[in-house]
Amino acid sequence: MFKDLKRVTYQVSDMDAARNWYSNLLGLKPVYDSPVSVAFMIGGILLMLVRERDPLMDDSGRVTVYWEVENVDAAFRRMIDLGASPHAEPMNYPAKRIARVRDPFGNIVGLAGSIPDERGKDLRTHPSDTAMYVAFFRALAAQDDRPEIKGPDTYAHLFLSEESKKPLMDPCSRKSPMFQLWGPLYAYFVARTAFFDHVFEEALHDRMPQIVNLGSGYDTRAYRFRDSLQQTRVFELDALATQNRKRDILQKESILPPTQLSFVPIDFKIDDLSQTLEKAGFDRKRRSLFLWEGVMYYLSVAEVDRVMDAIKNNSMRGSRLCFDYVTEKLPSSSANEAIQSGIEEEQIPSFLAARGYKVLDHVNTGEMAKRYLTLRDGTLGEKPVGRMHFVLAERSEEK
Repeated sequence: MFKDLKRVTYQVSDMDAARNWYSNLLGLKPVYDSPVSVAFMIGGILLMLVRERDPLMDDSGRVTVYWEVENVDAAFRRMIDLGASPHAEPMNYPAKRIARVRDPFGNIVGLAGSIPDERGKDLRTHPSDTAMYVAFFRALAAQDDRPEIKGPDTYAHLFLSEESKKPLMDPCSRKSPMFQLWGPLYAYFVARTAFFDHVFEEALHDRMPQIVNLGSGYDTRAYRFRDSLQQTRVFELDALATQNRKRDILQKESILPPTQLSFVPIDFKIDDLSQTLEKAGFDRKRRSLFLWEGVMYYLSVAEVDRVMDAIKNNSMRGSRLCFDYVTEKLPSSSANEAIQSGIEEEQIPSFLAARGYKVLDHVNTGEMAKRYLTLRDGTLGEKPVGRMHFVLAERSEEK
């Protein structure tokens, strides 16, 4: 029934002191850092520090160990049938279902697994889970009452399930322990959306002939900036199942795509990007902006190299590339879309130079907090998750 050890959580009374103590002890930086929880990755196991009385913790002890199981509800019932007693009924957290039982000997056992109906889903036949999570946070940002942080995506809520829309209508949702746990990810998406929006708008201002959105998910820039597109062609590439759901929803809302937009189905793991673009009418002899948002780290190193080679081969001098990356493997928001690759921050210039690009802008955690998450009074409105950065680069040599 138990697959492997998933997570160990320790309660702490002073998060700053605990973060520093464990960083020194382990010689590691946190892979996740927020005011209410800090996480370290140790040999594939997540060590989490959480504030005392956190809802994810056992209220009668200092430590809870969570085991990964195939089906949380089935494992919970089986343990109860064998004489355990319920301690916390199964419930959904973002991208994970959690439960706890007390065994016949008084020990608390944590259970963690996929949310029902998510196991084994294939992106070729099922819309992306991570694209849905991004849409949720963008929709939440659009409801933020802080003008410095308020998100611009007024379409994002359309792609959410009715259950997912409920927190959008609750002004207290950001104060909930669940949201506080995921607050740094929310902050990251706020900053990333603002950065990519600026890059998109700048390309339109510069009359960039083509914009290619690799792994577009539920991105709506072609709709939000339709009045500025003019002669710029936009190619949205993603898995067919995700694209079909997006197009169906927009059509039901009577939101028509701009004439400059082309939907291009692709499986990045097996399809040839160059051939796919050529069939869609992309002109490799014209300057282009390639947006690669929230995709690179879900691919293996070999797959990243293959896509980067294709981008280079389809980019003339002056073309641009914008992407985000992680500096090390982090826990994924979806069991079916695991993070597979990362790049160290100091390696980015050489990584791009080897492919004929120069860095124009490189935004780390501190810089994104300064640019996009600082309020007018100088205080930090939200603290972004660490180890996730974004880059804008330009093709500096001919093919």
